[in-house]
Amino acid sequence: MDRQYRAMGERIRQARRSKNLTQQDVADALNVSVQSVSQWETGRTRAEPDRLLTLAKLIDSDWEFLADGKPSLVSSSGLMAASELNVLNGYAERLARLVTFQDLGELDLLPVQHPYPNAVDDNTIVVRYAGSGRLFAFEVTEDDNEPLFKIGDLVVIDTGISIRVGDYVVALEMEEYLKNRNTGVFLRQVRGIKLDLEDKTLIELHAVDDFNHKPKLMKLDADYDRIIGTVVEHRKLRRR
Repeated sequence: MDRQYRAMGERIRQARRSKNLTQQDVADALNVSVQSVSQWETGRTRAEPDRLLTLAKLIDSDWEFLADGKPSLVSSSGLMAASELNVLNGYAERLARLVTFQDLGELDLLPVQHPYPNAVDDNTIVVRYAGSGRLFAFEVTEDDNEPLFKIGDLVVIDTGISIRVGDYVVALEMEEYLKNRNTGVFLRQVRGIKLDLEDKTLIELHAVDDFNHKPKLMKLDADYDRIIGTVVEHRKLRRR
C-alpha cells in the first residue's frame, strides 16, 4: 500500500469527520459507492482529480491539501479558524489576498465562511470598496492580454459581484485546468449574456486582445466551466 495514498486517505477521513459526514454522505454527494470512499480513506485507491475537487468543496478544504498535504491558499491545518480572523479596524472587508493567476482556479474550494486574510502583509491588498463576495488580487505576469493588461499590473477580482456586458472576468475551463493548471484559467471580456432553449445562462466571452482567439460561449450552469470572479480594480504599473 502506497504511503502517500495512506496519508491522503487519513486527511480525507479527518476532514470528513470534522464536518460530521458519514462515508455514505460523501458517496451520495460524489455519486460513487461507499466502498470507493472507504478505499480512498484506507489508501487502497486514490480519488480521481475531478472527484477530489468535488470532495474538497464538499468538506470545505483545499484540493492541494487533500492531495499533497501542502495547502496553497489556506492555513497549515487546511482550514482557517474563525478566531484567526483579524477585524483590522474595519478594513477586513476591503482586503484582497494576493495569489498567482493559476491559483485562481482553486478559489472556489476555499472555506466560504472565512473569506478574508487573517493579517496584513506583503501578500495583502487593500481595495477601495468592500467586496460582494471574496476579494483576490493577482499580478499580471504574461503579455498575452496586452495592451490593456500589462506585465506588472495588479488586478483585483470580486467573486460575488454580478456580471454585466463589458466586464472583464476570470473564467475557468475545468477540463483544461485538470490537464494543465497553467492553461485552464483565462482573463476574458463579457460581450453578451443570453439564455439557451433550456433557460440556461450563456456568457459570450472574448479574449482581451480580441485578435488571436475565437469567442467562446460558456454555460454557467455547467458542472465545471464557470466565472471565478469579476475584475473590480486594475492598477497599472508605472515603470520607472
